[in-house]
Amino acid sequence: MKIAALEGQQKELAAALEDPAAYTPGGHATAINRDLSALSQDLARLTAEWESATATVSAP
Repeated sequence: MKIAALEGQQKELAAALEDPAAYTPGGHATAINRDLSALSQDLARLTAEWESATATVSAP
């Protein structure tokens, strides 16, 4: 469930970066990029944990 929530947030942040207003003075492109980077790292970590747990359960 947490992975799905993070994927949803990732899509929202990516969409925010597509908004030209994010790049105007006073825009939030830098903060959005920082949040997206942190979220991507969390998502990669959780996905690796999930894959490891799945492999353990699926092992003969």
